[in-house]
Amino acid sequence: MKLTKDIIAQIERDFGRKAEAAIRYLQGTSAPSFPGPRVLRCVIFLAEGEIGLLPKLLDVAQTDYRDVIFWAEYIRHETERPIHVRNFNRAFGRHKLRTKASPEEGPRLPKDVKRFLAAPHRS
Repeated sequence: MKLTKDIIAQIERDFGRKAEAAIRYLQGTSAPSFPGPRVLRCVIFLAEGEIGLLPKLLDVAQTDYRDVIFWAEYIRHETERPIHVRNFNRAFGRHKLRTKASPEEGPRLPKDVKRFLAAPHRS
């Protein structure tokens, strides 16, 4: 998997001392069904520096990448009208959308998704 400069820089910020391991893991992963770097940016954003979440989030993305896009780019997931506050088609640092809602509002992942990802990983 090819990693762009903004993705590598974000991994270094989020994963700190574990950044090299995260980069090696992601570069060794083949994800042919991903539509460009957008999904990968979403996965990195959602992992919040937890290297153990990468395989789980990538697994979800391989099944249906729209899930990780929804979790990463929208807030108020449980409502009838989630709000689009980020666009990871854009590079990290330029991904926030102008909206009345704050992109930092609420958790990155819905509670039920956090429980699902906390369960033992099965490959």
